[in-house]
Amino acid sequence: MKKILVIGLCPSKISPDFSAFHPATKSRKTLDKWFKSAGVDNNKFEYINVFFFSNEEVYTRDQKWCQDFEDAMDDLKKYDKIMACGKQVTEEIQKYFNRKGYNRPIKKMLFLPHPSGRNRLLNDPKNVEIMIKDIKRYVNE
Repeated sequence: MKKILVIGLCPSKISPDFSAFHPATKSRKTLDKWFKSAGVDNNKFEYINVFFFSNEEVYTRDQKWCQDFEDAMDDLKKYDKIMACGKQVTEEIQKYFNRKGYNRPIKKMLFLPHPSGRNRLLNDPKNVEIMIKDIKRYVNE
């Protein structure tokens, strides 16, 4: 089985090496907790961060550690399944596919809320429960 790609937006500033979803970050710890709760082996995932910014002065650090969005989208066919973390990443992926002529949702993609500690949606345990069920169902389809 091919790995599942998890896409986020730029690395956390507290990531020691600025890698995508570094295990030391809150976002990665949250993802690991969700995957464990869903009964999914964490070794099934590959992680990338993307950027879609044009102001290079402001985002040089992020661009250095992120994959270009267009390049990342071209690589999607290498994966059986894709999880997009966060509203901005999700919206940009949808816009990309609309520009490319796809007028229906991509079936192999699961959209997740951003797993950072700042996401207030995650304060409600019911939302987290639903999402964990979605992850389990999606991974096992």
